[in-house]
Amino acid sequence: MQDTWPASHAGPILDYIAPVSGDFSAISPSSLSWTKIQQGAWKSGSNPGAWVTDDMVKNNFSWDLTIPNLAPGNYVLRHEIIALHAGGQPNGAQAYPQCVNIQVSGSGTVKLSGGVPATSFYKATDPGIQFNLFTKYDGYTIPGPALTKLAKREERGHAREFA
Repeated sequence: MQDTWPASHAGPILDYIAPVSGDFSAISPSSLSWTKIQQGAWKSGSNPGAWVTDDMVKNNFSWDLTIPNLAPGNYVLRHEIIALHAGGQPNGAQAYPQCVNIQVSGSGTVKLSGGVPATSFYKATDPGIQFNLFTKYDGYTIPGPALTKLAKREERGHAREFA
């Protein structure tokens, strides 16, 4: 099977993480409290211009993400692409979320709090959701909750900011 992503499906890429209390098999998706840890969208250029989805395609359909310096435990990672090729009409944007269960080990200390349920990420009328990709625009508002900046995991004795 070959990976593909249509060039017309430009839009933002968003990454969220949610802590899990206990075993993965016991969680209810509606109980997860999500924190946005990475985001990217329109980069610049003529309309529709360059988007992070173009970078994903050029990078062999992959996307880099460094897990922040989280306390050990179970987490669900949500990676989402929002395709805006039909976003100029109501309910036209297409969301492509993928969730993965991960277990963080080590000596991290960051405990997440203040996340939001996935059902409150976006409204159909949000500027970054209802957005005409093919008309002239001067910028783009990334949808969803605010990005949370967390310290990255230690790397060769240096902590790096995670944004």
